[in-house]
Amino acid sequence: MHACCPSLGAMDPATAAAQVTSSAATSSGKAAIVLAAEHGMLVDNAGNPAYIPGTSECAASGISAAAKYVGLAGSGAGLALTGVVQTGLMAAGPATFGITIAIASIVGIFSTILNHHAQAVKKEQNVLCSAVPAANNYLQIIEQGVQNGLATPQQGIDALNSLVNDFKNAVSSIEKNCNAACIMTEELQAVVLVKQSEYQDMIAAQQAQAQAAAAAQAAAAAAAAEAQPVQVVTPSRPNTTAPAAVVPASSYAGFYSSSGAPVPAAAASGGSNWLPIAAALAAGFLLTRIL
Repeated sequence: MHACCPSLGAMDPATAAAQVTSSAATSSGKAAIVLAAEHGMLVDNAGNPAYIPGTSECAASGISAAAKYVGLAGSGAGLALTGVVQTGLMAAGPATFGITIAIASIVGIFSTILNHHAQAVKKEQNVLCSAVPAANNYLQIIEQGVQNGLATPQQGIDALNSLVNDFKNAVSSIEKNCNAACIMTEELQAVVLVKQSEYQDMIAAQQAQAQAAAAAQAAAAAAAAEAQPVQVVTPSRPNTTAPAAVVPASSYAGFYSSSGAPVPAAAASGGSNWLPIAAALAAGFLLTRIL
């Protein structure tokens, strides 16, 4: 099995086919593998869906031409496989057949689909006539789930990996180097490589979209912050402080001259401000003597 590598990008079908085709495959088998990768399903040499019930490939299997295929349904309760009636692989308008199988996710359900197909026949003589339609049915379910948002692209990748593993187990009893079972397995591997590369592209696109949205949100927040006016807080009364390094004059400064000598009392007390008081005292003293 050729596992799909992360970040393949949109892989070309021919490139995918070249990665999985064995040297023992015939030229017609190699061409069919390329056609399968292009169509996204397991096909015959003409590019038509392979091992369709009711065709000559499955004549000995006893599988009815109106084989029941299952589809994917989603609801609030979760996911479910619903039975439908289809002629061949594709159906223009599938009709409900009354079968519903609850599933947790689309990953690892090939055996469920295969058992459903095996139960639809009275006698199974050809493994491929059950395994191939079941694989194509599962490919449809995976694509439906991813495209309709019922499953993530990563779940689609995981489901494709599980499909390849389970399909190989289902046909291992009849697979030889390199018979029809071998070709079908390599067709499936090529389809899976292409589909996984497409889902990887979807994951990359979603991540880029999320990053762009986050960047736009950050830019909008920054622009809104710049547009906000600067708020200035004005105190209710001004606070005044003395300039730095300015020492208030001492109340004793008036008693000293610039040379450091004491200032005369008259000058220190403000000059002639004491004379009226002295005159009043003298007048009072004289009046007392006279009387």
